[in-house]
Order: sequence, then structure tokens, then C-alpha cells
Amino acid sequence: MDQAVENQQRIKSDGGAAWVLHDLKIQFFMSECKALGLICKLITTPLWNLIEECSINIFDMNDRYLQLVNFLEEISEDKMMDFLLGKLYPFPDRPVKDDILFKALIAPSEHNSDCIVILCSILPAIGKLAKRLYHDHLPAGRFEAVPRDVRESARGSAKHNKY
Repeated sequence: MDQAVENQQRIKSDGGAAWVLHDLKIQFFMSECKALGLICKLITTPLWNLIEECSINIFDMNDRYLQLVNFLEEISEDKMMDFLLGKLYPFPDRPVKDDILFKALIAPSEHNSDCIVILCSILPAIGKLAKRLYHDHLPAGRFEAVPRDVRESARGSAKHNKY
């Protein structure tokens, strides 16, 4: 996080860069950045990798969506430190890339207490959104029990609308 401030200070200060530098010096903004970085690294990137994986049928994602929704609904404040340290995430069978960004995100910092407060607000909200968005793929949804022939015919179907 300190490196972000250093990098921004090296950039010639135009109007936008000055505001970014100002924000980077505010602890709560940095805590928000850390929270969003953890969500990206531990939730959205592994989920997107699953969606992009060609060997997974669109209907196989039902279990993954349920796994995600359950994780987001069940995570509580007492488990948030494990999430913050990169020890708890929704897809434990999908390894998180242990790169410099991940190391920086899980490193102890003065932002951790605010980050936990932010995560305690954001993660349940994402859980509610995921439950609504993936409703058809969850138990009692219309794609919960798909006939084998439909599953087979969907084998090559894209699991997203990104082309």
C-alpha cells in the first residue's frame, strides 16, 4: 500500500493524480482498496476462472454458485480475520495465485481493523446479490435438476456473454 503512494508521488501532479495521491494518504480509503483487492483475489478471480474453464459444463456451475452463496451467507465477523489473511475463501480446491499482490494484501497492516468492518458490510451484500443472480442455478431453481440430454447438449455452451 505504501508503494502505491510512492508511485503516485513520482507521477507529475496533474489534477487527477493529485486527488489520487490525496486519497491514498487516507487510511480508510486504503482499507477499502485492501478489502476490494481481497474480494478480487479470493472470490471474483477464482469464480471467473471456473466460468472460463472449458471442461466445466454450465450446469456444473450450480454447485459452485451454491458454494459461493453459502460461503458469503455464512462468513461472520469472527471468521473475517481468516479471510483477511487469505486462509478462508469460497473455493478452497482452487488455489489462489501466491504472487506479490496476494502477499501485499494478506500482510499485516494498520488497515486491517477498518478492512474487517468494510468486509463485514460488503460480503453479505455480495451474497444477497449472488443469491438473486444465480437463483435459477440454486436448489429449487429451474436448472437444479436438468435432464442428462439437456446437460449433454449444453456441453459446448458458453457460461458467460463475453465474446
